[in-house]
Formats: sequence, C-alpha cells, structure tokens
Amino acid sequence: MKSRLLYIVFIGLALSSCRMKEGCTDPAATNYDAEAEKDCQCCTYDNTPKRFEGKLDLTFNTKYFIAPYTIGDTVTDPNNGKLIINNLVFFLSNISLIDQFNNEKKLRDVELFEFANKNSVTVTFDSISSGTYTGIKFGIGVDSIYNNQPPSSYPFGHPLSNVAYNWGPKNYVFTRTEGRADTASSGNFNLLIGYHTGTDSLYRKVEFTSIPIVISTNETTNYSLNLNLDKLFYGANDTIDYKIDYQTHTNPGDPLAKRITDNFMGIISE
Repeated sequence: MKSRLLYIVFIGLALSSCRMKEGCTDPAATNYDAEAEKDCQCCTYDNTPKRFEGKLDLTFNTKYFIAPYTIGDTVTDPNNGKLIINNLVFFLSNISLIDQFNNEKKLRDVELFEFANKNSVTVTFDSISSGTYTGIKFGIGVDSIYNNQPPSSYPFGHPLSNVAYNWGPKNYVFTRTEGRADTASSGNFNLLIGYHTGTDSLYRKVEFTSIPIVISTNETTNYSLNLNLDKLFYGANDTIDYKIDYQTHTNPGDPLAKRITDNFMGIISE
C-alpha cells in the first residue's frame, strides 16, 4: 500500500514538471511574457498610436553689420554717428513649419520676443511630429483676429495679456525699437529714437525655406535666424536717416511707420 502511494506521488510530480508554462507569447502585446512556453490566448494590446515627436529651439541672434550685437551696446554707423539700441521688442504670430507638401504645422499662435540687454532669445516648441520640414513662416506683429481683442480677453501669462504692448483698448504694438544717438560724435546721446509700429495694415508675413529643418524623435533641433539691425536703417529699398526720421507711433497719415515696417521685414535672415 505504501509503495503504491509513493508511485502515485512520483507520477504526479513527473506530470507537473512536464507541464508547459502558459502566458502571452506575442512580443507586440502589453502583457508579453518572455518565459511563456505556451500561448494563453490572453494577450492584450495598446491600440494608441505611437508618438514620434521632437522639439525645436528657435533662436534669434542680434547683429549690426554682421558683427554680434548686444542690445544696449554702442555702435558707429556709416555716417560716423554713434548709436545705441537699448530696447527691441516684437510679436510674431502664426509661427508654423512647412512640410514637403506645403502644409503648415502651426507651432504657436503668438509669441513675444524681448531683447533688453541681450544678443539672443530662444523659444522652445515641443510636440512636433518627426520629419523633415522645408522651412518656417510667421507673421511680424499680430494678425487682425488677435489684434482686435483687448488684453483682458487673454489669460494671465499669454503674450497678448501684457498691457505694456497695447495701445488700448485694442491694437497692439507690433514692433518696438528704441535707442539714443550721438549725431555729432560729442559723447552726448541726446537724440531719442523711438519706432513703434502697429495696426492691421502693417502686419507682414515672412517665410524662410533655404535650410531644411529636421525634427527627430525625442531630440531637440536648433534653428537660428539673424536680426540684422543695421537693415532697419539701411534697407534693401529704403534708407532711413534716424537723425531726421527718429520717431513714429503709427499715427494716421505718418508714412514713417510703413517704411520702418517694410525695413523690419528685411532685418531677419537665415
């Protein structure tokens, strides 16, 4: 009787040791078991699309006649006058990447760039689909939709909630360039320069497509543009003598605001 009982126990142990481990054997499943020898028909799957995204650092570098320029520094212009640009502020709207099919991938509706005592400003955009983009485009200023809403309509922290750049109750200051000039090289910077542009008619769009922008998954791509501040005065089609035309606040009938706006488009380059 005792021998028979030992035999039954031995057979049970043998059968137990031969039993294959069951589990999910599909590596694509969320509950995949690498040690499973027999599929359990219990695999589960995540049907959420895989996200392949990266980031973009967009940097603007200020220059004056090619040389790096820090806002607040003194430069000598071609007419031997001395100039200090001590404040540079502007809005960009509808910042978008352009794909190979000429579709636009919007990165941000509005962004404010402030350059007090700086020679560069970087803004980071995230959650951008990976791929190669043929260029970038944006508007200088604020488009008519945003421009006709008061700062109070935007949440705290939004670029357009800043009343310092609003002519109230609507209409924003698109670009603000301020400085001082020593026109006689006497060491006396007594000429105050102030160019404040705005209104719907002065909204301008620009596009850069010379350099492809490659966004890689889980990586940050760096892309830089230059702000050639000398071209604000010495534009491709118009030269502005700041000794004579030194201020505009975009008053009705003032042609200088348009001239400054058109030259401002030309200061940005790859």
